[in-house]
Amino acid sequence: MKIGGAALGCLGATALLAASCQLLVGLEERTERASDAGPAVIDGEAPIDPCSVVGTPARPNMPDDDGGGDFVFALERIDVGLDGGLPFSLNLDRTCTCPAADSCIRPDAGGSKCDGDGGSDNATSAALEVLTIARVFSEESLNQNLRSGTSGALLRLQRYSGLPDDPSVIASFYGAIAFDGPRPTGRPEDRWIVDEAALEEPKAEYRARYFDANAYVSSGTLVATFDFPLEVGGNERQAPLRLDFRAGVIVARVDVTTGKVRGVLAGRWPTASIFSTLATLPDPLAPGEYVCPGTSSYRALRDLVCGARDIVRDPLLDHTGASCDALSAIIGFEGSRAQLGGFGIRPRAPGGCEAGVAVYCDD
Repeated sequence: MKIGGAALGCLGATALLAASCQLLVGLEERTERASDAGPAVIDGEAPIDPCSVVGTPARPNMPDDDGGGDFVFALERIDVGLDGGLPFSLNLDRTCTCPAADSCIRPDAGGSKCDGDGGSDNATSAALEVLTIARVFSEESLNQNLRSGTSGALLRLQRYSGLPDDPSVIASFYGAIAFDGPRPTGRPEDRWIVDEAALEEPKAEYRARYFDANAYVSSGTLVATFDFPLEVGGNERQAPLRLDFRAGVIVARVDVTTGKVRGVLAGRWPTASIFSTLATLPDPLAPGEYVCPGTSSYRALRDLVCGARDIVRDPLLDHTGASCDALSAIIGFEGSRAQLGGFGIRPRAPGGCEAGVAVYCDD
């Protein structure tokens, strides 16, 4: 086994530091599974170069009848891609790094890292795997909150015909602070209490703060693009996972007959937002404390996140010589039909870093 400089630096480190180094070593020769979604988009009879497209199906070429129903789906499970088995892979920067050049300037310590098949981008998955090993992050805990109804998230499709092809639908995303009842059942009658932070005034109309009024469904697959911060999971003891995706994309297979949806939330997660999330997490090396600036855990995780940067937060800066300042992210999800219930304010978990969080990687 070849041991490079990154591996040598891990010798003698704590479990957390070793886990951070594992990411740096693993990314040097990273490969990812191919997408289960099939080949790249087909235009007529000629396949399109997967390195030039994100990898979403094209909008159906048909008239819009301006009608349709209102469908709400509650997330039942999230999958951060630790096993590589996500339902869709996306080329967020339309670049196949290796052999092509990166779409932004990576940190010197990170070096060039190859994309997955078809240019698939998902640096966050590798970072979350390290956080899982270090017991800083728990996918299972977040999913337990979804199953128990402690906290949730809702995908809403308005003006949707329910058919496999619809050229224009409205897609909205809401945080849900709790289930309205003893426990979610997975049936359409389930009602969730919507987080007020996800709503515009007047709240009673459930006007979403984050939405795409020009989404569409193609061959049963929803495609929506919009920036969306979203809090998933969390309870009185654990802060939720806050996803702050820029140039966000939702791609999901929707079946209103079975009432099921399965897809991915993807986007560019700025490092500054990641540090803000880390500041709410318990410190694995200091029970009762949090991952705050000045701690050994913070320094290790800062190196992890900063070394994993692979994309710019603003797609307009791709291939302009800008420095990478975000991590690509693709997170899978599954959900079932549900309903919008009342609305309220999300309770905050106690603790966190009182003095704020340093968000700089290069200073």
